[in-house]
Amino acid sequence: MHKILFFVVLIVIFTGCTTQATMNSLNTKYKGKHVDRFIINNGVPYKKYHLSSGGYVYKWSSSKRSFSMPTTTSYNGSGSVYGSGNAVYGNYSGSAVTYGGGSISLGCVLQIYTNNRSIIISIVALDDTIGIWKVSRCAEVVN
Repeated sequence: MHKILFFVVLIVIFTGCTTQATMNSLNTKYKGKHVDRFIINNGVPYKKYHLSSGGYVYKWSSSKRSFSMPTTTSYNGSGSVYGSGNAVYGNYSGSAVTYGGGSISLGCVLQIYTNNRSIIISIVALDDTIGIWKVSRCAEVVN
């Protein structure tokens, strides 16, 4: 159990660092550019909010991917056999413990802030799970 918790903590730490690096890269690429450039490269946001300042907040999401996780079962026990001839008897005492299973969903959700001329001010990750090939899903799917 401690190994699993340690692994989860490491993933959270590395995902946080990678998410920040990904956001720095995206902000460097898109900050000061018209939001249309982001949309052309990555697809249409699913929500748009008009701010009182005249700017907008867009919410963009990658498609969600789900994967089934494998299970592992550990068996522990002992047995004995006794008897003679045609009469053989036995005892078994043991237990089985199963770990894992379930599924994991991967995705990236970004919030894009623009001014009143639709120029990107900043991009913030609202959700960035681990990816298939990289520690950050946003790093995999955002161009």
